[in-house]
Amino acid sequence: MGKNYDHRKLWLDDQLVHQARHFGIDLLCRAILSNHIHLVVQASSRHILQTWKTAFVTATRPKVERPSTPQGALRCALLS
Repeated sequence: MGKNYDHRKLWLDDQLVHQARHFGIDLLCRAILSNHIHLVVQASSRHILQTWKTAFVTATRPKVERPSTPQGALRCALLS
């Protein structure tokens, strides 16, 4: 028989609620399973959503250089 780690689920649930409040996220639904979790979250306000979008989406999006000529645009289209 394996060990029982159900006490960790309670700790994780408490941490999720705490962090969601701290970061301004509404935690709509959660399911904590033995090897993974499912979360349904929503930003509490448009300001928080814009802040997170600016901080993370633009920082992780690769910078795309725009071709300066129509031939360059065609070349980029053919390569992708």
